[in-house]
Amino acid sequence: MYGDINGDGNMVYVEYNCDTTNGNLTRSVTLLTTLPLLKNAAQVILPNITQNPGNANCFDYQQKTIGTDTYVTDVSVTLTVQTQNVDPQTRQLQKETKALLNVAPRNVFDAWLLGGGAVTTRIQQMPASVAILSQP
Repeated sequence: MYGDINGDGNMVYVEYNCDTTNGNLTRSVTLLTTLPLLKNAAQVILPNITQNPGNANCFDYQQKTIGTDTYVTDVSVTLTVQTQNVDPQTRQLQKETKALLNVAPRNVFDAWLLGGGAVTTRIQQMPASVAILSQP
């Protein structure tokens, strides 16, 4: 995602990565006004993640397309974490799964509504720098 995420007037590109192989949820934040534009190193924000039940994805995206533009109007996040300590009663490591559903940025949803009404003069295009950073 990109924008003034921190509300401080700086445009940033933020990338989250769910790596169940290494057991980490990471976040990278890159300032879009600094050249050369290189993606900042990711920092672990949640360790001990494991594969979700049923091999469910960590992130699921609901997308809507209008013409040639595709909008991500909703994101759901599901994470499973394994405890670091053995439960004293069961003598097992415990796993817990939590889900956050219907994460919908209001401005993206509004842009999709405007695009559906053929109002394109109020919608900004994705900056080229974001398109470059989001390439795998």
